[in-house]
Amino acid sequence: MQNVETAKRLVEGGYGVTIIPKIAIRREREAGWLREVRLEGLDLKASYYLLHSRKRTLSRHAEAFLRLLPKTVKLSGNKDLIGVLNQ
Repeated sequence: MQNVETAKRLVEGGYGVTIIPKIAIRREREAGWLREVRLEGLDLKASYYLLHSRKRTLSRHAEAFLRLLPKTVKLSGNKDLIGVLNQ
């Protein structure tokens, strides 16, 4: 999260532009500090990875979430989600 915050502060200071998730600038947009620019015709897709430390044991809840995640992704139609466990 620190990199997103740094990018926002740099843009607020007039040091260029950035592309970040819309949710990351909600507060700044509402306050009028940053302005959203729509990029027509640009298909931005991101890869997401699920990571886990090999030094820690997953909780019951985390294990249940991991079992549920593929079913949820299948229902959403998203074929690009990749889960990575650092085991």
